[in-house]
Amino acid sequence: MIGRMIRTRSKAALSALVGFLVLGICAVPGLGPVGQALARGPQPGPQQGFNPGRNSGGPAPGRNQRGPAPGIVKSLPPGHGSINFKGDRYFYHGGNYYRPHERGYAVVPPPRRMVVPRLPLGFATLMIAGITYFTYLGVYYQRVPSGYMVVAPPVGAAPHPPVAQAYASVTVIASSLNMRQGPGAGYAVIFVVPLGETLSVLATAPGWLYVQAPGGQLGWVDQRFTSPLAPGASG
Repeated sequence: MIGRMIRTRSKAALSALVGFLVLGICAVPGLGPVGQALARGPQPGPQQGFNPGRNSGGPAPGRNQRGPAPGIVKSLPPGHGSINFKGDRYFYHGGNYYRPHERGYAVVPPPRRMVVPRLPLGFATLMIAGITYFTYLGVYYQRVPSGYMVVAPPVGAAPHPPVAQAYASVTVIASSLNMRQGPGAGYAVIFVVPLGETLSVLATAPGWLYVQAPGGQLGWVDQRFTSPLAPGASG
């Protein structure tokens, strides 16, 4: 009799315990850490978790790095002109064109259909397919009532037409100007000319000047970073 009562009470206690556990798992907040862990199931380890750097869709390293800066001059050459074209302001002088830049003025190519009132001395005149073109420093123009309009190079035209020497000396308008062994950025730098230095022009190539510095150094400089000096009057 006593044994039967013990077995009955044991079964009742076991049933109560199972019911308690089931109720605890269903009501996770009231169960405590163990029941909550059982209800959540296995959690991702360190290799399975969210990686903000890889999965967030943010920019890859270096994506916002700025590219190389364009040719910059700190100030515009004396006697420059200005043009407003399609809401943008351009400056021009000696066949070169400039746009405002945070560090001064950037040397830029002129946009097509922009009109300048005059061309610098030394421009060339070409007749192609019965149409007259004017060119200077590789830029082509056509005459219009208000001046000279920038146009696309005509078919069959030389990519770099010759430029006549129109002045005997130039002044440097960049903070420093590389003097190179040949007329191109790929040639080695042999000397650096400071701002404001006057250079004697001995010969020209498209966009480049063969010059002599006051110290006697000879080499080629990028014409965009120079300003021509008016020749002295002859008597």
